[in-house]
Amino acid sequence: ADFTEARQYSAIVLENDPDDVQANFGMGMSELLAKKYESACEYLGKCLKARPRDPALLNNLSIAYRHRAKFKEALEFARRAHEILPDNAEIRKTLVEAEKFAK
Repeated sequence: ADFTEARQYSAIVLENDPDDVQANFGMGMSELLAKKYESACEYLGKCLKARPRDPALLNNLSIAYRHRAKFKEALEFARRAHEILPDNAEIRKTLVEAEKFAK
């Protein structure tokens, strides 16, 4: 996905609707790729209420929290994503990493 373009679009949408789920997801992913993990957690976290069982959202939150050294939260999100999509290789990899750091 082109998160640079998504970031531009999302910024405009968020000016009018700060709770827009798609725009928050776009900004969160853009921040995650830019290694701005705190703001990635903020944007992605705003999506949780509307999409609490979205495995991609949960997986990306796990990654962002892990990079912030918030290992308990990272593990929780990774486990939730894995419960939903247990056969997904990317989610399994995130779970293994989260478990390693949570020890």
